[in-house]
Amino acid sequence: MLGRTSIRGGVRHGEEKILREMCKIFALAPQGFDAIILILKYGFRFTKEDELALQLLEEFVGKESKEYMVLVLTWGDMAAHHAKEMKTGLEEWIKTWIKTLPPWVQTFIDEIEGRVVLFDNRLREDENPEAAKIQLSQLIKVNRNVQNKAFPPNHF
Repeated sequence: MLGRTSIRGGVRHGEEKILREMCKIFALAPQGFDAIILILKYGFRFTKEDELALQLLEEFVGKESKEYMVLVLTWGDMAAHHAKEMKTGLEEWIKTWIKTLPPWVQTFIDEIEGRVVLFDNRLREDENPEAAKIQLSQLIKVNRNVQNKAFPPNHF
């Protein structure tokens, strides 16, 4: 979830790569975080390595950090296409799709109180400024809600 890592070297190798990536993240935010935004591709196949990355992140920043997490799903255009094919609304389709994910992913989404934002990365601001504005404001709104309960100072 923090970045794709090779599983060829086994779990230990993947764990080391994940920890190196987390160190980079913390170096970029020495004053702490207002929110933790995890970005994944809609339709993505979740792996054991992704589960390990999430566990390591939780161990590193603490279980209470989930109060400050937001999951952004890219490829929202593909999700909209699937919803249209299934003759259902986009929000309903995402709920249905989430139910098909591994139990640990569903549990994670529940633990972050359903803070999932769908992002259409094909949307071009110059072609559809109103839709681009709405999309960005959805993320800002969720982020503001998280910031209202921002990490306490010196949390890390």
